[in-house]
Amino acid sequence: MLGRPIASHFDLICGTSAGGMLALGLASEIPAGDLKALFEDEGSRIFGNRSTIRRLLGFWLRAKHDSQGLREVLTERFQAATIGDLKHRVLVPAVNYTTGRGQFFKTPITLHLSSTTV
Repeated sequence: MLGRPIASHFDLICGTSAGGMLALGLASEIPAGDLKALFEDEGSRIFGNRSTIRRLLGFWLRAKHDSQGLREVLTERFQAATIGDLKHRVLVPAVNYTTGRGQFFKTPITLHLSSTTV
């Protein structure tokens, strides 16, 4: 509808968790409708089906979701592409469960500063 990919209308696309997946998809110029269908069709593989007991215990013992299904879906959709292959700048903040610290996945960002003095 805009005549070009929606990502080209933004300087930087950011998202975390499911929003991070959307940011990566948009930055690789996957149409939003295709991303919506990906979540609808593959949501149970991405997020898994967890029982109430596992959900309660898992909250304290491990990451909220098993990453295997997510890894499979991303590999099927993005093949061997890496964040460096994206067509637009992106930032995906995450938590490193080993260290408990923030970890940031991003495309290289170069700031262009004006030579004009203020």
